[in-house]
Amino acid sequence: MPGRFLKETLRLAVCVSALMAAAFADTGYEWPLELAPNLSSSFGEDRGSRFHMGIDLRTGGVTGKTVLAAADGHVSRVRCSAWGYGKAIYVQFDTGYSAVYGHLDDYYDELRDYVRRNQHARQNYNVDLTPKPGEFRVRRGQAIAKSGDSGSGPPHLHFEPRDPQGRPVNPRLLGMSWSDSTPPTPTKVLVCPDGPDSAVNGLAAPAVLALKTEGPGRFSCPPVRARGKIGFGVEYVDHEPDGLKLGAHRLRLLFGETTVFEVRHDRLSYDNHHNNAVAHHPFLGDLGRFKLLWRWPGNVCESYAAVTETGWWTVPEEGGELVLELVDFMGNRSVIVCPVLRDEDAPREAPAGAANAARGDLEWRCMGDWLSFTARFPAAEVEPPLVEVTAGGAAARSVAFVRAGGAVFSGAVKFDGAGPCTVRVSHPRLAAWGRSFDVAAREKPFTMALEGGARLEIPERGVYGLLPVSATLDEGGKKGGNLGPVWRLWPENAPLDRPGRITLPLPDTIKHPEKAAVGRQTGSGWAWMQGSVKDGRIQAEISSFGALSVVEDLSPPRLKEMVPEDGYAAESRRPRIRATVSDLESGVASWSLECGGQWLLAGYDADDGRIVWERDADLPAGSQELVLRVTDGAGNTAEFRRKLAVPGL
Repeated sequence: MPGRFLKETLRLAVCVSALMAAAFADTGYEWPLELAPNLSSSFGEDRGSRFHMGIDLRTGGVTGKTVLAAADGHVSRVRCSAWGYGKAIYVQFDTGYSAVYGHLDDYYDELRDYVRRNQHARQNYNVDLTPKPGEFRVRRGQAIAKSGDSGSGPPHLHFEPRDPQGRPVNPRLLGMSWSDSTPPTPTKVLVCPDGPDSAVNGLAAPAVLALKTEGPGRFSCPPVRARGKIGFGVEYVDHEPDGLKLGAHRLRLLFGETTVFEVRHDRLSYDNHHNNAVAHHPFLGDLGRFKLLWRWPGNVCESYAAVTETGWWTVPEEGGELVLELVDFMGNRSVIVCPVLRDEDAPREAPAGAANAARGDLEWRCMGDWLSFTARFPAAEVEPPLVEVTAGGAAARSVAFVRAGGAVFSGAVKFDGAGPCTVRVSHPRLAAWGRSFDVAAREKPFTMALEGGARLEIPERGVYGLLPVSATLDEGGKKGGNLGPVWRLWPENAPLDRPGRITLPLPDTIKHPEKAAVGRQTGSGWAWMQGSVKDGRIQAEISSFGALSVVEDLSPPRLKEMVPEDGYAAESRRPRIRATVSDLESGVASWSLECGGQWLLAGYDADDGRIVWERDADLPAGSQELVLRVTDGAGNTAEFRRKLAVPGL
């Protein structure tokens, strides 16, 4: 939209608070919006398999707010994409730092013209451009863009400052601040033993503790009995008064004046930002989303650089009181007091009397490089269950469960190294339980032949520490679009530090192998993972375990609506042209819009499936045919046509 911005003009923030002016008066960095500082997401927040690498700035639920250069510098990169950061500007500051401005609605005049020239030259909406250093200079406070919701909505500005090495940094390090007077609110605490030789409340199993509010920012949990080494995690949220939720800047575990462990979100790296998958416990999702205050093996992200310790705390003879501290980016602080009592090491005595006839239940969990078992009986039980491990051709070794109470027993198996093994649990009043594993080790590549002709491969440094892997084949697993059996890799959702590779045989029912992919089950559907087909097999990369099958997409994208209607008589040479499309299987991959053979620049919004012409040039005059082509991830193409009359000069 020509003339939308003043060229090379310094813009001062208007209608912003005195707090904003004071916050940046001496830092050299401008707040990047012509609005009072308010966040919808903070730095280092949990994004499932990754950290949030910047801050998200509120724009009042609308697009079109003025975006400002935070410091003097030049545009080093500009991207336009239907996905990711959408329309984005990368500014290299003269200070050596840089910043990404993402999800924009529009660029400033000269940059918009530059992007559009390249889009037309390549006949592609998606471009990634690197201007020359002196080509687009910007100055602190200059309007460089309008905020939007491109790539991913709702409307907001993603602002991501980076250090001279290109690593995203906490904007507070640049002197930036924002409104936040509410401390983080913890909801529950996780306490875990580090292995079979440790226990929490009598069990080699995790315990989740409810919290009691003692006052503003002060919480306590009930005393926990423990022995050996234990680790803590916390589920929390930093509530804002209007209901939005932010993350914490710093989390610490303290014993007296000693810092047992600390997480501090000041610097991140795209090389390892996926380590967020093990910054939270990857195998206890049914119990909560716990930020760990110990270092998971292989987690090397910068948020853990403040300490060299692992975070496991050895319970002293006299027990002790630990404090979990949570501090947000504006210094608001909450503390949780966690009393720990030293538990007895000696096994508890068996109850007197005859054996119990009632059948019990067995609960088991993967805890990382060990398995936790808890057997519960409806009444006091004399005989403990046995866990038997067979590995490497050696004779089986059996260990009795430890009594945790009259009717409760605890068992555990720790894996010492890579290789196949079988674990069985036996007891007259428990259902027979057994499972075969192949243990993957971080320092070695891993290959596992799966039933049904499938294969799993994980590269060196692909798993975090040791990981017991098992797989089952569900021949009758056809559900919601897959074409054959389902391979279930366990531990479910186990994250990988480096992508693995799954190879599946193509089922006989497949019609067009070139339109096949590996699907990962997500609820009632399948997530499409593009693969390569060769010799009757399909191969794809995976970043985590789960249920996998072969899927096929033979359906082209569908049109929900298109404007204008067929036969439309336009009143100008730049009428509004838009369409809404969908593809529920492999997803929209590309699109093109033409009028009378002239390529039109049209953007695609992946959130709502809308394709909109940018109206940046006149249509050819006369009777014309508008052609929209949409191609999905499997290569299926749909073509939609409309006749229209375009007025002359």
